[in-house]
Amino acid sequence: AAEFLLAELEQRCPGTALSKVQILNTVIGKMSGVITAAETIDRLSLATITPDIPRAILVEEFNRILISRVNLAGFRRGIEVFIEKEDLLPFEEAKLYGHNAIHALIAYLADLKGYQVMAEAGEDLRILQTARRAFVEESGAALVQRYRHFGDPLFTPEGYADYADDLLRRIVNPNLNDLVERVGRDHLRKLGIDDRLYGTMCLALEYGVEPENLALGAAAGLLSMIKRKTVPGELRLPEKAADLTEEGVKDLLFGLWGGDTQDAQKDTQDAQKDVRVEKYGKKLAALTWRAMQTLGLHSHL
Repeated sequence: AAEFLLAELEQRCPGTALSKVQILNTVIGKMSGVITAAETIDRLSLATITPDIPRAILVEEFNRILISRVNLAGFRRGIEVFIEKEDLLPFEEAKLYGHNAIHALIAYLADLKGYQVMAEAGEDLRILQTARRAFVEESGAALVQRYRHFGDPLFTPEGYADYADDLLRRIVNPNLNDLVERVGRDHLRKLGIDDRLYGTMCLALEYGVEPENLALGAAAGLLSMIKRKTVPGELRLPEKAADLTEEGVKDLLFGLWGGDTQDAQKDTQDAQKDVRVEKYGKKLAALTWRAMQTLGLHSHL
């Protein structure tokens, strides 16, 4: 985000205007929830966003915010609690492929069980066990291999396990009253091949890790998408999960990802996505189908 903003400013400002400006990226791993039910807002004595917007936002007490290293000569930050990192990319990936991936996995498995709030998943031992295995043994196994050389305590087996256990407690914090539907919304983006679930599965496969637990979350996400009908009609969702076939799952995923490696006009990000589809798409579809069979056995779909 910082690089995009700086590029826009450079097009609009005289060169000297930015000589004393540095724009920082951030990684903020806080948990929050949007409360829409009037009775819950009253029960928790919350203030709404404005008198005319009858929603409230609950945010956990959190100040561990990572930022890019400040390199302006003679500058001293006014907010001293921020933690500067020379390279934020590893921490951005830990947020997306760890925190965000497992948040979505829990939400989709919770949706499959009919839970309304994330705290209900915190009482479900099967969901929590699946989430921890996905977090530590799949996301963590890949990211520790990728960034062990970085020298940060997070990218060690022990450090990443501590990170996972802390977040698992926070994700299902009942005080947030976080809605399953809110966490799982925007299926089209969250089930993208470069996003939290399938993106993490690609990362795991790259480092020789079979992402079977992440696949359970991804499969539950597809089932949630079918149930809620939250994507464009051209994807041709089946009427119900029972209508899915192995080939149908593959077609649905490839339609979702829009893989086409022949289009020379695509930008770099799209081209990288197409490479992932070509390299991992069939394997991801097979893992998803297998996970659906497992979910079907346990959930009587």
